[in-house]
Amino acid sequence: MIANRIWRWHMGRGITDTPNNFGMAGERPANPELLEYLASKFMADGMSWKKLHKEILMSRTYQLSSTTIEANLAKDADNRLFWRANRQRLDAESIWDSLLSASGKLDLNQIGGPSEELGDKMIRRAVYAKVSRMYPNEYQAIFDFPTPTISAERRYTTNVPQQRLFFLNNGFVQKQAEMLAERIRFAGNEEAQVKKAFEIVYERMPAPEELASSLSFLREAAETDEAGSAEKPKDSPLKSFCWALLSSNEFLFID
Repeated sequence: MIANRIWRWHMGRGITDTPNNFGMAGERPANPELLEYLASKFMADGMSWKKLHKEILMSRTYQLSSTTIEANLAKDADNRLFWRANRQRLDAESIWDSLLSASGKLDLNQIGGPSEELGDKMIRRAVYAKVSRMYPNEYQAIFDFPTPTISAERRYTTNVPQQRLFFLNNGFVQKQAEMLAERIRFAGNEEAQVKKAFEIVYERMPAPEELASSLSFLREAAETDEAGSAEKPKDSPLKSFCWALLSSNEFLFID
């Protein structure tokens, strides 16, 4: 059962997709041989979670992209045999950590200790956040944190307007965008700043068309700012650009 759960954590779906039910009423394994191999390897390695994680992460299956192959899609539309990666949205804790990491403010030095209220002042990983059974944290609720009063076999992913409004209006996101802008401001000229932002947020370089549109946005926003328009943007062009990157689907999803 633990081998199936760890596989599901990394792959987005279990070999048996009923994590709490391996009985007759549960779903049959899509690949019984693979599940048997992982369980046997787990036992042979002294039930080491670390070694099982490594076994999965070093596999070719884990390193596949989510790109669709039409021939495979016709045979296995649900991807039960894992011929591609399952596109996954980051969970609540990972979104929080990624925002702080992008801004350069994530505190990785303070390990352990008491939990903290999840808010603007918390710069530790979200795993150290308080979880209240009586008064759930608004951020956790928005991004599908499981109800702490009951056992949950998995995290279900929703797509609701509140999630987009969080990135548009929340002060925490604005602050991380501002810190990211300060982080890349000294990278050089505008082109270097855009490339640095893409490297930090997306871990890749921008495509030529992305670079061109990003530079166009920065220059047009700067011209509007200098013109002293009545609709003058409140935020600097660079902060707005960083804000857009942090609010994008590519930032939120793993392909």
